[in-house]
Amino acid sequence: MDLDQLHYDILRLKLRRAEVVLEKNDAIKCERYEKAADLRETERKIIDDLAQVQAKLMHYTTSLLLDSTNFMKKQRIHDLLIELNPVDPNFLGSCLDRIELNISELKLQRQAHLSNKDAESAESVILTLNEQLKLQGAIKHFLHRKQ
Repeated sequence: MDLDQLHYDILRLKLRRAEVVLEKNDAIKCERYEKAADLRETERKIIDDLAQVQAKLMHYTTSLLLDSTNFMKKQRIHDLLIELNPVDPNFLGSCLDRIELNISELKLQRQAHLSNKDAESAESVILTLNEQLKLQGAIKHFLHRKQ
C-alpha cells in the first residue's frame, strides 16, 4: 500500500470538500437552493470517499504485525487516521475494542509462558501487555473527558 498516495488522496479530498462547503454556503446566501442541494450531495460523496480511505487504512494497520519492521508504517498510518478525523469517537471506540481484545490475548499468552516457566518469553509479553493497558487507560480517560 502506497501511504504517500493515500496521504495525497486525503489532502485532495479534504481540499475538495472545503471548496464544496464554501460554494454551498455561497449558493445558500444567494438563495440558489437547488444548487446548494446538489453541492450537499457532492459533499456527501466526498465524505464517503474519505470514509473508504479510512477503512483501507484501518484494515491495513490491523493486518500488519507490530514489530520493528512495521512500527514506522503503523505510526504513519496512525498519523493519517488522525489527519482524517482527529476526534472521531467511533474510531476511538473501535480502537478500544481492539485493544481490549489484544489485552485478553496477551493475558492468555502470559499465563501460558508462566505455566511453562518460560520467563524470557513471558517478559516480552508482559511488556507488551503493560503498553496495551496504558493505551487502554489513555483512551478511556479521553472518552470519559468527552462525556
